[in-house]
Amino acid sequence: MRPRGWLVGAGAWSTALLVAALVVPMYGSTTARSIAPADPSAVASETVAVNTTHATLVQVNGVHVLVPMALPLLAVVTVAGLRPAHRRLAWAVTALLLAFCLAAMLSVGIFVLPAAILLVVACSRPPVVAGDESVSRGRGNPRRGRDPWPSGSSGPAS
Repeated sequence: MRPRGWLVGAGAWSTALLVAALVVPMYGSTTARSIAPADPSAVASETVAVNTTHATLVQVNGVHVLVPMALPLLAVVTVAGLRPAHRRLAWAVTALLLAFCLAAMLSVGIFVLPAAILLVVACSRPPVVAGDESVSRGRGNPRRGRDPWPSGSSGPAS
């Protein structure tokens, strides 16, 4: 798979994280209270009222929580916008995202980790050279630029 495919996956995951912070209930609480009967002579007619509530990450922590949740998407957009000659900068951005994952591991870092791993894979893939059809089609040895097996064969002889 080309580096762009891995970047698309990282971007999709990062976008899903941002949307999930807004709409997916991450917190829940349940309260129960006992309602005693009005007649003290009634022995087992006690009523229990249970209230369950759910809240999203933004509802509990405020809108400012969207800043750290947007960091993975910002990293993906930055790496995707870099030229192949700037691979060191892409690795630096990826390393910063991995450091964020480590620092936030006990809260949201575990959810950001898949995007960081996809960025590592995208950065480690060689860039596709324009005009090299064997690489862009995913066939052949990119160093030799030809198919390893003759036409019509299904692979190496068994």
